[in-house]
Amino acid sequence: MTSEIAPWGFVVDTDEYAGNFERDLVAYMTGQVGECEVGEECAEKYREAGLKEDVYVISQPDDHGCMRPASIFPNPDWWNDGKGNHKRWSEAAPKGKTWPAYYSVVAWLGKRPPEKTLALWAARAKEFSLNPQACGCNQFVPKFNITGVRLIEQKVQIVSHPVKIR
Repeated sequence: MTSEIAPWGFVVDTDEYAGNFERDLVAYMTGQVGECEVGEECAEKYREAGLKEDVYVISQPDDHGCMRPASIFPNPDWWNDGKGNHKRWSEAAPKGKTWPAYYSVVAWLGKRPPEKTLALWAARAKEFSLNPQACGCNQFVPKFNITGVRLIEQKVQIVSHPVKIR
């Protein structure tokens, strides 16, 4: 586990708020769970499928310091008005200020996986979206649509600013 910034992420974009299923989805896709152990039933389905333990996924701290391989993530196709209303950018022009819509899930990665691994994760994400409970999801999560998957790369930029000493 690490608390450094993950250089890569595999993002699953959906048409639903992802905070109800992000840990279960990543556990089903990759077999990895965090310190909280949410998604263990889904990770068991990964192991039952005879899949090898994933070596790309790493954990990151959530807002309470709990190390997790999954987070909710902003979906660039959606926006929210700050009052719980979410719209697609293509459906409605925002009136006033907008905020990100967390309709995506990210699995944090320590290195870039090969295409074969990305394809496996995309296929398992699709399976999960069609029937979360059959995939081991512990809570009521309705079917949802996956609108895309993408690989992101995070880069840290360090900028030096001279300081005058008197």
